[in-house]
Amino acid sequence: KHVVVFSICMQSNEQRCNTLQTIVGVFAHLCNAPERVVEMMAHAGLSVSSSSVLNMVNSLSKKSKHLIRDFVQTTCVSVGYDNLDVAFKSAQPTIEKTVTT
Repeated sequence: KHVVVFSICMQSNEQRCNTLQTIVGVFAHLCNAPERVVEMMAHAGLSVSSSSVLNMVNSLSKKSKHLIRDFVQTTCVSVGYDNLDVAFKSAQPTIEKTVTT
């Protein structure tokens, strides 16, 4: 309780003091909380606004994209993908599976 109250008071005094609210906003976004819920929490001082959360997610996505692109261009990388499903169905009877008629 003390941390939440302290964080709300700090955010009301300094706009950049919103670490807890940022974490709560991103967590709500990851949990697919409705925008109305996020906005209600923002008005209560428990979260940042939904537009701020979307801006953060877009910024993180762009940074990740650039980091991955730079890593792939500067490093020897090979990617292997296997989507082969093999079903060994025997059409003929075997020793383990004998057919009795």
